Amino acid sequence: MDKIKNQDRDSIEYGDDILGFFQNCWHLKDWIKNDPALPNKVRDNIEREVKNYNSLMICADLTNRSKHSELTRKIRKDAKITKMVIIAHVPALAICLNPYPKQLEPQEKGYFEHPFYIETSDGSKLDGLSIAIQAVDDWEKILSKFALK
Repeated sequence: MDKIKNQDRDSIEYGDDILGFFQNCWHLKDWIKNDPALPNKVRDNIEREVKNYNSLMICADLTNRSKHSELTRKIRKDAKITKMVIIAHVPALAICLNPYPKQLEPQEKGYFEHPFYIETSDGSKLDGLSIAIQAVDDWEKILSKFALK
């Protein structure tokens, strides 16, 4: 989660990490479903349980859309990332009138933000980072419910 929260980096790298997060978040269901160490009843219950969480259904759609480009079956929320913005926070500069070569010095460190937005079929426009955080919380609830945490 720390990697997703750290937006002060290259946009392509951040975008790849976002998609990777949503894919891994959704595939956790498949890993549980195919884990022979778990009783079939637990696996089946988790398979059903994830459908009760909007954040995980959004993860499912984003994952399948990233693989197939368009969703044609099993559309859950018809979620898609509609916009990723790059915000550069440029530090203020102070002009130092002195004979030394450093004429301009930053007063603070600059940084980048990459907010991204997800839209669903009902027209909801959601903050992507908030959905990612909610998905982690929802998985924690599910894992606790089935004593897997």
